[in-house]
Amino acid sequence: MAAIFVGYLILTLLLGLWQARRMRTQVDFVLGGAKLPGWMLALSERATGESAWLLLGFTGFVYANGISGIWIGVGCLVGISTAWIVLAGKFRAEAREYNALTMPEYFSSKFPDRAATIRVLSTLIIVFFFVFYVGAQFAGAGKTIFLTFGLNPLWGQLIAAVVILTYATAGGFISVVAVDTFQSILMIATLVLTPAIMLFRIVNEPGTIGVALAAAGPSMGSLTGGLTGFGAGLLVFNNLVWFFGYLGGQPQLNARFMAMRDAANVRIGRNTAIIWTLFAYAGAVLIGLCAVKLFGPAAVPDPEMILPHVLTQLFPWWLAGILLAGVVAAMISTAESMLLVAASSVSQDVYN
Repeated sequence: MAAIFVGYLILTLLLGLWQARRMRTQVDFVLGGAKLPGWMLALSERATGESAWLLLGFTGFVYANGISGIWIGVGCLVGISTAWIVLAGKFRAEAREYNALTMPEYFSSKFPDRAATIRVLSTLIIVFFFVFYVGAQFAGAGKTIFLTFGLNPLWGQLIAAVVILTYATAGGFISVVAVDTFQSILMIATLVLTPAIMLFRIVNEPGTIGVALAAAGPSMGSLTGGLTGFGAGLLVFNNLVWFFGYLGGQPQLNARFMAMRDAANVRIGRNTAIIWTLFAYAGAVLIGLCAVKLFGPAAVPDPEMILPHVLTQLFPWWLAGILLAGVVAAMISTAESMLLVAASSVSQDVYN
């Protein structure tokens, strides 16, 4: 299975370097020259936006908490849809109006009397906080690489980092979006194929998901986690507020909006992103719930490892390896995009 992981990294490296041939200017490096199709940018945005937390964290959360976890999915779906419907077109139009390539440049153009301060302060904030976020992605990748592929987590992280830095440096935004597109397809294949097989198994076995959830605990089958009154409302509200995380506050996602060719591609991207999100979150919820039925509520010591456990139990080793690469893909796509945003802010907003 380790060979599949290495092969996956080699494939992404070759894809990224192949696309790097199209990179000619600073505009290409930062925003792909605004010449990439909307569907590619949408798939890239989704791969970037859904990191290890969706495939490991969210599936594990539903596995550990039951049906009440669905409210997080609803909040995210509404937030992502709102961002694409309301914000994407405006970001693209205003980025053209202000001739802005990055978020700091966008805001400094809107508020020219504070332009220098905005550029420097925004770049410092992006670089500082993205270091921790990228570190979290590599930590998740290391755990997954060790538990599923049997590789030393340090060496796995180092190899992945070298691959990412090589093609991201060579091709910038163009290479990152191309690799993200491939990774997004791999991620959605994992999140659609896995629950489909799990449901097929459940239909052909005695018992139901509802019975399994009831046996796992009184709160597992409740939309409010077994709470009532104010507590139930607070739980639902706390999960739905994931909605706000997608409303313009993530520069690595906004870059995809700013890079759109035209309004027609924004519409194509919007439809692609919303459909992808609907299938992805539905799949993640089903994986968590079905795992309770098929493997019991204590199949793994760490709930975040339930998806790797499911894949290795249900599929032949070679297919499990390919689908597990989709888990690592989620982490890599987020890490590479954040590194690119940080590099773009330094090169465009400070140096250039």
